[in-house]
Amino acid sequence: MCNGSTTDSDSVCLGSNPSSAAKCCVVLRGVAQFGRVLRSGRRGRRFKSCHLDQYLVLVLPCSMRIEGAYVRKKSFLVITLVFAVSVAVFSCFLFNGNKTYKAVEVNGKTMKAHVKGSGDKTIVMLSGWGTDSPVDDFFTLYDRLGEDYKVVVLEYFGYFGSDVTSDERTNAVMVGEIRTALRQLSIEPPYILMPHSMSGLYSLYYASNYPSEVLGIIGIDMSLPQKQLERWTEETFEKTKINRELSDLNISMINQWNRFYDNSKELKDVRYPSNLPVLAFLATEQINFVNDMIKSGAMKTSWLDINRNMITNSDLQTIQILEGEHYLHHSQADEIVIISKEFIEGKLK
Repeated sequence: MCNGSTTDSDSVCLGSNPSSAAKCCVVLRGVAQFGRVLRSGRRGRRFKSCHLDQYLVLVLPCSMRIEGAYVRKKSFLVITLVFAVSVAVFSCFLFNGNKTYKAVEVNGKTMKAHVKGSGDKTIVMLSGWGTDSPVDDFFTLYDRLGEDYKVVVLEYFGYFGSDVTSDERTNAVMVGEIRTALRQLSIEPPYILMPHSMSGLYSLYYASNYPSEVLGIIGIDMSLPQKQLERWTEETFEKTKINRELSDLNISMINQWNRFYDNSKELKDVRYPSNLPVLAFLATEQINFVNDMIKSGAMKTSWLDINRNMITNSDLQTIQILEGEHYLHHSQADEIVIISKEFIEGKLK
């Protein structure tokens, strides 16, 4: 549950005391997402953060909120609503004119993707579980990396602009959909996969099963099998599964979470292929979270050591620790871009 902190590597939560810059960013992203809701024509889709009242939460300053309750100032709310709707309509037209936001057919359903840049290397960005809008989420990265490379952001089924599917979210199915979407976009391999969080599993499966299609992996605090297998057993993970009848999430996202443990178990003996260049960014928040789990007896291996255990070739595979939360690209975009470019130019010939 979201309680003002981000302690789970696969959940999204806005802190109770964000910085001024962070509040501004959240406001702009919230309004832009509302505009994209208007243009997407999503009918009856239940997805967290897609309701008007939640967008108003984003534009209300902290001084107007007391323990989650709004100070009832009607004039301010009217002004805020007019402002939000005006900017949202502008955003609607802005995004409609963006020809890089594309729709492709995958297994008879529509998947949305964003393509930027035209370099000779292709970076494919894959979001973490529960990320409301992957295209907005990765903006600070693809906007800069797109200056030198072709960058593709895929929105999985069940995420923002894409259709919902009831298909099981196994590693094989997820990777199959990624490959199909890229083919439909006429973007040929090999790819540099850039997964965040849970997408680390799909990237590991992809690289292990289709090695000729993966040029390298740049992971942003990406999930690795050992962490899930230490943290849970089949029995304890069963208690974390999402009940469809009690959740506002769509079936695609529910199935994706509910497969998290089994997908990890399938990859328990997999390590990075020895000829695969890998750059793994680790967030200090995640390092501290796992350390706390170790102190409580819930885990035994540090997040740094779990990542070290994946390495099979230290000349090609490296770990970079950055200060910040699990959504590291929100606060460390500049560093990630700089280090990623150095890695690509130095290791991915």
